[in-house]
Amino acid sequence: MLSTILVDLNLSMVAWSNIDHGLARLWRSLRPVTAITIDMDDECFWYLPPGFVAQDLDKLLRGFKLPHLEFRCSQSPALANIFAIFIPNLPDPVCDISFELDAGPWPYEGWDDWDRVLIKRYERGLLNRVWFRCTSRMMSWDGSSSSSDRTPDRSILDRVRKLLPQSDKAGIIEVDHSRRFLEDRK
Repeated sequence: MLSTILVDLNLSMVAWSNIDHGLARLWRSLRPVTAITIDMDDECFWYLPPGFVAQDLDKLLRGFKLPHLEFRCSQSPALANIFAIFIPNLPDPVCDISFELDAGPWPYEGWDDWDRVLIKRYERGLLNRVWFRCTSRMMSWDGSSSSSDRTPDRSILDRVRKLLPQSDKAGIIEVDHSRRFLEDRK
């Protein structure tokens, strides 16, 4: 049984190909226990308008019916803005969202808007939990390795609750301090 699918978000593939039919068929064929991780670790997020990225994520998830979705995120100044635009348009069945953040210093712009859209989704009954994890990547998906002797900066986990105060007050934020490396979700 397939337990995890890593979707490498290649924006040029999503934007220029007619992949809707094939992806919708894939999403329908998955069992509810299958973990889907969307890898957003693409440097283009530094340069593209958040609305452009959110539109492509909408297209990618058309027909998605699973209750849990995980995003593997790189450090980008636009990241909070991208999710503030995208989360209101997530398919209704997605009620648990995980953010797998890479260890390192994080920009903190746009988190107020992200907090507002999480609360709106929660108030509509479409959101149960939002998990945050911060890991080191010992090996990238394309095969290149990166290692360092310095201790990774995981301080974002200490700030998430303050950056998303309404969501924290609603009790939907969960922070996982124990997971240190990106691995298959069990």
